[in-house]
Amino acid sequence: MQVPGEALIEKLWESLVDKGIGSLLKPGQIRREGQAQVDVKRLELLALAQAERDAEAIRRGAANLDGSLLVFNSQAKEGALLLPNEHVETEKEELESLLLIAQRTSAADALKREVHVAKAIIHAESELAGYSSPILEGAPTEDWLQRWKDYAGAVTSEDLQTLWGQVLAGEVKSPGQYSIRFMSFLHNLSQDEAKLIEKAMPFIVDSMIYREAADLLNREGLDFAKILQLQELGVLSGAEAIGLKRTYKMSEEQGLKQLLSSHNLAIGVSHTVPNIGLELPAYIVTSLGRQLATLGSFEANVEYLRLIGRKIKEKGFRVEIGAPITTTTGMVYLADTEVL
Repeated sequence: MQVPGEALIEKLWESLVDKGIGSLLKPGQIRREGQAQVDVKRLELLALAQAERDAEAIRRGAANLDGSLLVFNSQAKEGALLLPNEHVETEKEELESLLLIAQRTSAADALKREVHVAKAIIHAESELAGYSSPILEGAPTEDWLQRWKDYAGAVTSEDLQTLWGQVLAGEVKSPGQYSIRFMSFLHNLSQDEAKLIEKAMPFIVDSMIYREAADLLNREGLDFAKILQLQELGVLSGAEAIGLKRTYKMSEEQGLKQLLSSHNLAIGVSHTVPNIGLELPAYIVTSLGRQLATLGSFEANVEYLRLIGRKIKEKGFRVEIGAPITTTTGMVYLADTEVL
């Protein structure tokens, strides 16, 4: 019987193979049946490292592609750009030289893009391997996968390849989780913008940032100017709406029971009085912001959660903070709780 992680990796490759994505790893798919997973990974990474060296050799003219065969030019000097003729005598010869250089550059770039995509897929496999929840129906669409390939192929750093691997894994686990607009946003994000968003993530609670924690947010580098910047990026809304609140209310027959989740922790709020409500001044996290919050390994800011919890307790509610645990039936409870 397949465990969910294995089934998801199989689902991943079913989605990719027909679209011609990850072609550099296809030999690795054949080897998987006869070799341990760790050996497959090692061989794949070695092959990709060699492919990167081949791409650089093609770019500088030390090698060229003859069909699918890589042919090395013995007369090329290390680091030198090899021209078909060092002393072109006619415009025709010069044009032919430029065309060959352009073809070589294009081939090298295409190979490097394939290597980047393959590395992101390996990260996606690692992400899926440890997944244990039930598998949802559906698969990434062809348009989504092609756009993902374009973006993943454009990044060179290991961190960004890991990030795009997480995006692919998330879409395989939950088709529709990441929109094409979200991928475009991620692709165009500057380093400074990414750092600002990363700084804001520990303060997201139940798709909001609590407005009345201004002093703490300021100390953590999230003053109102930064909040406005996050709104301009499309991550938050309601920065200028002074009276904007998140409202929680149950029916007349029940009291209020609510979990306000923040990554690895949650605030549990309860009250026995029927029809009671709770209002919290807030900046609202947009759909784009919620998608961003699923990437990376963010942790809640405990001091911030305690501040919110104390404010809620002042309104007469019972409040506790703990780690949310989901049972096999889908019920969620708090473990290792701290009662405020």
